[in-house]
Amino acid sequence: MIRDDLRYHRPSTAEEALALLQEAGAEGVVIGGGTLVVPQMVRGERRARDVVDLRGLGIDKLTVHTDHVEIGAMVTYGTVLRAERLPGSSVLLQQLADVVTGGCQILNLGTLGGSAAHATPCSDVPAALVALGASMCAHGPDGPREIPAGEFFRDAHQTALGPGELLTGMRIPVTQASTGYVKMKAASSGWPVVTASAVLDDSAAHVTVGAAQAVPVRVDVSAFRIDGGWDGTALAAAVRDAIEDPWHDSQAPAHYRKHIAGVLARRAVERAESA
Repeated sequence: MIRDDLRYHRPSTAEEALALLQEAGAEGVVIGGGTLVVPQMVRGERRARDVVDLRGLGIDKLTVHTDHVEIGAMVTYGTVLRAERLPGSSVLLQQLADVVTGGCQILNLGTLGGSAAHATPCSDVPAALVALGASMCAHGPDGPREIPAGEFFRDAHQTALGPGELLTGMRIPVTQASTGYVKMKAASSGWPVVTASAVLDDSAAHVTVGAAQAVPVRVDVSAFRIDGGWDGTALAAAVRDAIEDPWHDSQAPAHYRKHIAGVLARRAVERAESA
């Protein structure tokens, strides 16, 4: 039960949403799908007076273009999963959505934009966006701007969004690379312990690991191609070496995450090869 008296707002433009949030200050909260914020409010971990619902902004569309895919911040995992097969490397997002757990509520209410904006280390979305070279579309007092996904995630629960900025969408470039996504969880409905997103083409290969550090870690693994296959042992070791400050929480200690990162990186590459 949420014990605060709330004022509910459903703006129809980004400018209106920004004005409401500026007026509310520290007492304002943004609601997308609500799968993160609402439970926090129920538990009393987040207090608010003004709730700004983004569902009226029209940013819930997934649009495929010739060379990129546009994903509104309010696009849900279910929308991604039910879409026709996404082109090229962008299919990684459908591979991710296919293994999101938590039931139909998470699938149909949880949004990719919400996951990105909250920058929870143990979330599926941030590392996949970094792997795909996504551009994060923000709207603030000075108008719209784009931020490379690799620069967007600053720390646990910290992003490059400035004061008064909203994340309105993501732009995913389409390449002809093959992709693979794997993750390890401690429980079927829990947060990922580690995720790995592999993107491979004829000239380059990289794996982006999520949940092993506070922010995603992208590792070039091109050097580990050998005779039409992979040196999996060396690849896993290189990924572990790239995890300089491993994340730890109640789900798993830091040393375990670092070890698992190498294992899952190898599996993600194998999955991409067989895609």
